Amino acid sequence: MSAPGAAASPAAASTERAADVVVVGAGLAGLIAARRLAEEGAQVLLVDKGRRPGGRASTRRVADLGRIDQGPQFFTVRSEAFAGEVDRWRALGVPVVEWSRGHARARHVAEGPEGAITPADGHPRYVIEGGFGTLTLALTRALPAAVTLQPAVRAVAVAERDGRLAVHVEPAHRPGPPRVVAAPRVLLTAPTPQALALCEAGGLDLGETGAALARLRWGPTLSWLAVLDDDPGLPAPGGVQLEEGPVEFLADGARRGVGERPTLTAHASGPWSLARFDAPDAVVADRLQALLRPWLGATQPLAWRLKRWRYARPLDPWQAGTARVDGGGGSLALAGDALGGAAIEGACTSGLASAEDLADVVQG
Repeated sequence: MSAPGAAASPAAASTERAADVVVVGAGLAGLIAARRLAEEGAQVLLVDKGRRPGGRASTRRVADLGRIDQGPQFFTVRSEAFAGEVDRWRALGVPVVEWSRGHARARHVAEGPEGAITPADGHPRYVIEGGFGTLTLALTRALPAAVTLQPAVRAVAVAERDGRLAVHVEPAHRPGPPRVVAAPRVLLTAPTPQALALCEAGGLDLGETGAALARLRWGPTLSWLAVLDDDPGLPAPGGVQLEEGPVEFLADGARRGVGERPTLTAHASGPWSLARFDAPDAVVADRLQALLRPWLGATQPLAWRLKRWRYARPLDPWQAGTARVDGGGGSLALAGDALGGAAIEGACTSGLASAEDLADVVQG
């Protein structure tokens, strides 16, 4: 790891020793990694640009009318490592509930619910009663004392400075002075294009590892989140996978235990989202509502919001769990679903793997 360039933040910013490890990003991977590092004896600084943790696994209110999961709608458990993590959630009181053992499938959104079938494959899908925000709140409250969480703090560059790694940060939602926090270890849990951009901004060259990560492809998603005036009437169990066309997944929030009001989350497909990613919200929403009319019938939205996920899903996950580059300034690692496998389980197991990996060099 070398530093051929200068960091993006002002050189006048003072440098403070942050902790043993700085973790950038308080989504599921970052929260789990921060906890595990603290359990291994590390002092951890966890920063996130959001006002609250969660990342894509978050629940938001729409016009104070209803709560909606705006990212993942369910998760599966396929590995022993993740099963152990889910057991920890239950021990914290997180209401993990089996939602189904198969959800409805249809060919195209234009065909409506008449052509949908619900095959049962015997593999459980789980949801969090109250939404994924319930989970991330519980994980945040259970962070060990050795973890310092700083929300609303945006990382803008990672560099080498005075023989250490230095994370340049600034307030994310208000004016304020930049800061430089230094540590011998840094973990980046943002999607790989954003993580690599931080390194580039700081002049860090990650060599062959960085080149391999840069080749990973991502797909965007436009998500329409609506509170409805009536039950949307989706086939049991309240989720529909569309095999082709402009819409990819439909989910009824109330039937997943997220809230009592009728709600609908509609995830547009990657190609459709990419073509309209920069279009105005109203234009995208109007088009999606027209596409969804065969499913909604006379049901109307009382309020809606559009969520844009530029890096919604890794198209070709590396599945190595973590990637680490060591150099004169310390050890920098990357984690997330692009390294652990797509979806909730991949993000969580990557957070665990990266923490175990960095814990070895912290203790060393």
